[in-house]
Amino acid sequence: MLTEVFKRNVACLRVAGGSYTNGYWSDGDNIPFTIRASIHPTPAEVLETLPEGYRNRASYTLYTNTRLYTASDNASSPDFVYLDDRKYLVAKVLSWQNTTLSHYEVVIIEDERDGN
Repeated sequence: MLTEVFKRNVACLRVAGGSYTNGYWSDGDNIPFTIRASIHPTPAEVLETLPEGYRNRASYTLYTNTRLYTASDNASSPDFVYLDDRKYLVAKVLSWQNTTLSHYEVVIIEDERDGN
């Protein structure tokens, strides 16, 4: 299919919601999964729409059929994406479901907490 030509497998990680147990917070499980995505550099115009602390980090834009979640979508824990041995967090998701080629446009930025 033509829509699959430039897509590649991309490793992702989702942190399930945590809970309190006997008054202590326990993080949720890490759920690894793989998506198919087309990966592109993030245009400067899009970077300007991100929060101030995100604008100077390495960034890519993914086009995929799989819904990914930002921190505000997933109770403060965003989905993570792994590219070239680096960890990125999902910063922005645009849903394009009202077009002939329905997809999500996902902006990811390098996760500084990863230590890379």
